[in-house]
Amino acid sequence: MLDFQKLIDLYFSRWKWIHVFTAIVLSCICILIASSIVSKTTAAEEDRRAEYYSKISDSGRLISRWRNREDPRGFLDLADDTPLSKTFGIAWVSGSSISVRGAPEEWRIRDRPGYNLTEALAAYAKTANDQNVTLHQYLLQGARSADIRRALLHALEDPNSDLVLVPINSVWVLNDWLTFTKSSQRAENLTRKNKLLLDYRMAASVLSPLEYLLGKTEASDGLYAHRSLIAKAWGADKIKPFLVHSGAASDGNALNKWQAWFFPPSINQGYPESVKWLRGYRALMLMQDIEGAASRDIFQANIKSAADSGKPVLFYITPLPPELKDDPILMEFINTLFAAMKEDGEKYGGENTRMIIETAFDTPQPYKHRDMIHLHHGQGLVEKLIDLMEAEFGVNIERNSVESIYAPTKKKDAQE
Repeated sequence: MLDFQKLIDLYFSRWKWIHVFTAIVLSCICILIASSIVSKTTAAEEDRRAEYYSKISDSGRLISRWRNREDPRGFLDLADDTPLSKTFGIAWVSGSSISVRGAPEEWRIRDRPGYNLTEALAAYAKTANDQNVTLHQYLLQGARSADIRRALLHALEDPNSDLVLVPINSVWVLNDWLTFTKSSQRAENLTRKNKLLLDYRMAASVLSPLEYLLGKTEASDGLYAHRSLIAKAWGADKIKPFLVHSGAASDGNALNKWQAWFFPPSINQGYPESVKWLRGYRALMLMQDIEGAASRDIFQANIKSAADSGKPVLFYITPLPPELKDDPILMEFINTLFAAMKEDGEKYGGENTRMIIETAFDTPQPYKHRDMIHLHHGQGLVEKLIDLMEAEFGVNIERNSVESIYAPTKKKDAQE
């Protein structure tokens, strides 16, 4: 039987501090070399995403710019030789409001009940200003206000995007309780050129020092995997989602708990029967603070950065269920909220930015809500956005037929 104590005494009793230090350094070098190999392999797999999202139809391309949440690089940077210079690039920065689930048979793409509206727009917009269209999808599921900001900063800086679409989530846009989702990419916006002083203030509020330093490390070295592992080992990825003085919780699921703590009973009373199925979202919407500091600052910063970029940027309200018009308490809040947004758009925007409010209830049919902000099908919203791009920015968009996008049953119904 081995006597580990004797082995330790035999091999390590004469070690000096220089030996210990040398062993630690060599071990770290071996770990970094190994993780570097893993990083390069992983990076190659991630970069193949652009090839995977290749041709959708004759309308052009759909490229997902979103990476794994644990990849500190944040978003996919296309190679300089990517053949997109002769295409019109539309970047759609969004949370899950563009994700369609459970689409009825006549509104399915490739017979799939689940898809994203970026795919519908890529297939519907044949050309823009006589160029093929490329859709750059910045889809961050569960996105909060600061997540939208970091995606927007990337889209504004990216040379492949000629126009940017940014939906405004009426439930979360001015919610100060949770501004980031769980991700290793929260420091990514500090590497962008269109950032403002606000971004450093946010970093000081939500990032640990090590997370900040790792985020500032140049991502182009391809060695991001070991940075992620280091962040986890030292606790740099521990999420502090609430801003200073706001409390503490691990993630957004805490919302279900502190609704009962912070909401006065009147918030869950007095609503009509037609909005009962939306009461949870209704409560979240009403907890927003229109005059609050953090999220309102982020919203204004997005408008400022968009204006400074010079790119055409269209901010629009995510469509809301028409049943909300039956709720006088909620509608009073919504009208105040939208008035504040319009005021910010006029104050901080430029000739290249538009703040479109009427998409909230004026989006043409057909669309159908599965909850407050998610649609079962959204061709009406796609058509509305194309109309707005043409009217507001003078972009001439040639459209494919609607029947060519959806299932054969849609073609049959259209003929009837």
